[in-house]
Amino acid sequence: MKASWEPPLLFMALINLAGSALAFVEVLVFPGLMLLGNAGIFFVLLDKVRKQEKRHAPDNAPPSAAP
Repeated sequence: MKASWEPPLLFMALINLAGSALAFVEVLVFPGLMLLGNAGIFFVLLDKVRKQEKRHAPDNAPPSAAP
């Protein structure tokens, strides 16, 4: 009986297709997640800076002892 190459070739083609799909997802998703993560950190730090500026604003300064 002659061995058929069709099942191994089909399996290799499916592995190749899955690898290509994974690479496509990796190229799109990972930079997007990094961008969202960095944007989140930026806005958290910006919020902290704004709160700190509000605390040290001249309106919130204690009254001066000098007349």
